[in-house]
Amino acid sequence: MTTSLIIPCSNQGTNIKSISPLDAAGRNQLADIGINYAVVPHDTKSIQLLILNKVYTGVGLQNQNGGLEFYCSQLINDLCNMNNSHRINSALKEQQEFIRSLKVMRRSKRKLAKQALKEGKGFSVTDTGLEETEAVIPQTITFKSPGISFYPFRKGQKSASCCVFSSFLDYMSYLTLLKENVETALPSMCDCIVVNNVSNFPNALLDCEDYKHIYCLFPTTDVGKMMTLTIRDRNKGRCSDTSKVYSGYLDLHEYMTKQK
Repeated sequence: MTTSLIIPCSNQGTNIKSISPLDAAGRNQLADIGINYAVVPHDTKSIQLLILNKVYTGVGLQNQNGGLEFYCSQLINDLCNMNNSHRINSALKEQQEFIRSLKVMRRSKRKLAKQALKEGKGFSVTDTGLEETEAVIPQTITFKSPGISFYPFRKGQKSASCCVFSSFLDYMSYLTLLKENVETALPSMCDCIVVNNVSNFPNALLDCEDYKHIYCLFPTTDVGKMMTLTIRDRNKGRCSDTSKVYSGYLDLHEYMTKQK
C-alpha cells in the first residue's frame, strides 16, 4: 500500500542532506516505476536524506504544512527486506492511526471539527478491534510536519469535482494514465487532494466536502476501503469509489505499471 511513514527531523534538519531541482537521477527513479516525466509536478525535488544511518537519494514534494514527502526505490527495497512481523506491525499501526484520526470527525458541525483539529483534540482510542490482516510497506516517508497536498486542475480556479489519493505516487500514476491512455475510465479535469498519511485524513475529508462530486482512488486495502466508506457516508450521492477501475490490484500505481 502506498502509505507514508512519519519521521520528525531534528531542529537543525540534519536528516536532510541536500535538496535540489529534479535531476536526471530523480527522473530516472520515477521513470523506473512508470511515471511519465511530462506529468511530474514542477516543484518535485531531488533529495538526499539520512535514514537508518544511511544516505538515500530520491525524490520529494512539500506538503501544505511545509513537511517533506519522500520516495526512494532503494529505501523501499530495504524496508521490504525487514522481517514480516515488522510489516504486520506497520499495518496495525496504520489502521490504529486511522481510527484515532476519525474520532474528531464524529463531531456534527464542520466548524467544531476544524477547531478540534487545530487544538489537537479527539484523537484518543483504547481499542480498535482490528486484527492483523495486511502487511504494509511504507512507500513514501514524511519528514518534519505531516500534511495533505493539493493540486488544482487549473491554477486559481476551483473545479466542480476532486480526486482523493493516498500518496503522491498514486497521484502521479493517475496523471500518467490520463496522459498515455486516452480511453482510461479514470475521471479527468478534477482538483486533486493527496492524503500522504492516514493521520491527515480528517483534513482531506473536510476539504473534499467542498466539491460537487468526489472520486476516491485509495488502495484496495482495509484502510483504503475504510477511507472511501467514510467519505461516501458523509457525502451521500456525491462520492464514487473509483478503485473499481483497478480492481484486483493493490493500488493505482500497481495498476498503472501493469498496464505498461
